[in-house]
Amino acid sequence: MAENQRNFKRQRVLGDDDGYEPKKDDQEIELEDELFNDSHQLGDADEDGDGDEPFFIDESAPSHPKEVWADDDDKDLEISLADNSKLRKLRKEEDEDRVGGDDLEIRLREKFKSINPTPAWASQAKNKRKQREDDSDDDEDDILNSTGLNTLTNRKTRLRAGEIKVERLKDVIQTDQIKIVCVQFHPIINNLLLVAQSDRRLKIYNVEGSKSTLVQQLHVKDMPITTAIFNPTKPSVFIGGPRPFSYLFHLDTGATERFKNGDDVVSAHAKFNSDGSMIALKGKRGHVELLRWSNSACVPSGSVKMNKPVADIAWGKDSSTLYTISDSSEISTWDAVRRRCMRTWKDEDNFAPTRLSVSKDGKFITIGYKSGIVTIYDASSLKLLKSIGNLITTIDKLVFNKDTQLLASTSAEKNDQLRLIHIPSFTVFQNWPTANTPLGKIQAIDFSTDGRWIVIGNHRGKLLLYHIKHYSDNVAY
Repeated sequence: MAENQRNFKRQRVLGDDDGYEPKKDDQEIELEDELFNDSHQLGDADEDGDGDEPFFIDESAPSHPKEVWADDDDKDLEISLADNSKLRKLRKEEDEDRVGGDDLEIRLREKFKSINPTPAWASQAKNKRKQREDDSDDDEDDILNSTGLNTLTNRKTRLRAGEIKVERLKDVIQTDQIKIVCVQFHPIINNLLLVAQSDRRLKIYNVEGSKSTLVQQLHVKDMPITTAIFNPTKPSVFIGGPRPFSYLFHLDTGATERFKNGDDVVSAHAKFNSDGSMIALKGKRGHVELLRWSNSACVPSGSVKMNKPVADIAWGKDSSTLYTISDSSEISTWDAVRRRCMRTWKDEDNFAPTRLSVSKDGKFITIGYKSGIVTIYDASSLKLLKSIGNLITTIDKLVFNKDTQLLASTSAEKNDQLRLIHIPSFTVFQNWPTANTPLGKIQAIDFSTDGRWIVIGNHRGKLLLYHIKHYSDNVAY
């Protein structure tokens, strides 16, 4: 698998640095091969260039994205292969010269695929998705049953409170030292890691313990990346930022699509629901826009609105349940399909919330505040279970691990601000991290799907990797 991933390395460049509205001529895919130095249009997102045309895919269109190299004018072209040194390798016979545009397209496509074969992890995700679709008539209980999320670890014992055994591994290798924006392990493919940087680059790594390989790199030139998330059940990545549009990147085909957000909505803060069928985008003036995944594209599905500005959003275990919290600590539970508010309540004892998170099993709701306090509630009864004040600066991240035995809370205001909270005792592990654990200012954190790894991205561009021994004695597979 690793060898296929090394062969798959390439970089894609989107948009234009001079402004957030990209010019078509500047949207190009750069191939690391001497045969190609061509640019291709990623889609007719805005035919008149005024930025008003949405780029949603028609639901009647084929399920796979339009190929980025398709051009209706190719049939009228005739090109000399012999006169162009970069095209000579496309000749099937030594004395062959002129070919039509359609024939050239086929040869370029074949050459592209030979240079960049589909990696093993992308094929794996595609095969699992096909298997789920084939089995959907027989088993509709839980879409995540076929992803392995129900068998996170072979350990039958629960993680004990008090102390946790953690060892540091080699950092995930970075060729630059750029501030990390967000990190995420793939919910299905345990060793696939998504990393977004402040220089508008998105990277995908294959992480196997102390060994890490850069699989792919994407440069979004017209949008600072603030959100990059895997679709939990489809081989795609949603990319968002402080712009009125977003991107979708399809891992299995390599296609990239840009679409316009709704009014008063930027994609700086977005989250997928548990089955990947919907995305929630935090908007202005209390709005939360809902996008539905349809035919491998995002289409509008309405919105919900709070009376106060939204501080954060989170999905429940049920793919239709959405939680929102306002800047006045009012929490609402929504039926996202019907777009109805089912319940509203308020944390009267705290103010200025910054983060909202729901455990993977749907049992716990946790809220982080500017004061550094973290509160944990029972999701069904809304009873306060614990208020934890180990940090005194703004909570930036609240992340449950996949089997709801660990909760990580972090703050980026000072160095080394990380606390691991044991569930269900709701106590902080005292032995890690220590005063000598070199975390820096933490910008992003995530747990691997099987629980054995923690990845931490900091302001210096380092990707720190740690091994939790409870989940596996072995570092690598």
